[in-house]
This record gives sequence, C-alpha cells and structure tokens, in this order.
Amino acid sequence: MRDVDAIYGEILETAMVMHLIAFPQFLIEIPLPPSRAAIGH
Repeated sequence: MRDVDAIYGEILETAMVMHLIAFPQFLIEIPLPPSRAAIGH
C-alpha cells in the first residue's frame, strides 16, 4: 500500500499547489472584466 500512499500524496500535493496558484488568480480576475471593458471602450 506504500505505492498508493505515494500516489495519493503526490495528487494531494499537486492539488494544494494548483489551489494556491488558482485561488489568487480567481481573486485577481474578479475586478479585471470592468477594467478591460473600460480600456476596450
């Protein structure tokens, strides 16, 4: 079962990294559409 633990650990680590990367982008992208629209027009 050690292989399963290693695979699960890698998946969990990857998910945490993806979450840390994606969450700030999500917060940053919320105010962007209005400014893009303002710049576009």
